[in-house]
Amino acid sequence: MTEVNKNDSKEDYEFIKEKIKEKPLNKRKLLMKIVQSVITGAVFGFFACLAFLLCKPFLEDLLFGRTTEEVVIPGDEEETAQDEVTEDSQTSDTSQ
Repeated sequence: MTEVNKNDSKEDYEFIKEKIKEKPLNKRKLLMKIVQSVITGAVFGFFACLAFLLCKPFLEDLLFGRTTEEVVIPGDEEETAQDEVTEDSQTSDTSQ
């Protein structure tokens, strides 16, 4: 028993001291995660844009309705041969 007391009376020391070290920063894995996030965001944005472009006509009809007005542009009336002759003679008279 004296031996046990001697061990207890000695300095209390730990047999194993653990020190938890932080893992070092792996720059390659960090870069790959950033690249993956950027690519995933770009793909998501592309498909969101595509979905909005495809749905736009249907949503406009649903929200605003179609109120298209027909625009009529009057065509040029054909001039008769006599009118052309008189215009030609008038322009030749004024140029002389």
